[in-house]
Amino acid sequence: MLNPGEIVEALIAKLRAIPELVAEMGGDATRISAYHDHYPKRASLLSAVYEAPHPSILVAWQRTSPGLLGRNEVWKHDFVLYLRAGETPESPPTAYYRLFWLIVNGVPAGESVRLLNAQIHASCYPMEAPTCARITDEQGVDHFVVNLSLKEIGDA
Repeated sequence: MLNPGEIVEALIAKLRAIPELVAEMGGDATRISAYHDHYPKRASLLSAVYEAPHPSILVAWQRTSPGLLGRNEVWKHDFVLYLRAGETPESPPTAYYRLFWLIVNGVPAGESVRLLNAQIHASCYPMEAPTCARITDEQGVDHFVVNLSLKEIGDA
């Protein structure tokens, strides 16, 4: 089983390699960052989401579970990307739609395929089709999240 932290860092590198996505971050690739738990200083993902600047993308590991590949067991890693769009003067606003579109269809520099079909980590298959959803926290604040999964390459 891979260390999920390594996959998070590989995912961040691929996201930062999409020029249009970095442009949506005001040209600052560091606004695409990882949330790594460090108890007790960093023990609240929701606090980190609230503290994230606009615009930004915060990538967090959610879970690892067994998966199947043929008749062999492999590991499947689930991640969530918290999206924070910047203000746009567009009417209608398109910022969140565009961020999700770029996460799926953006082509990282040095790649010939969109991120959906790119190999994010050398020991994982390309991501399964991600989902994007609106979630509302306990305070009534809406957040947009992208959920994606990567399955480790096993012996088929």
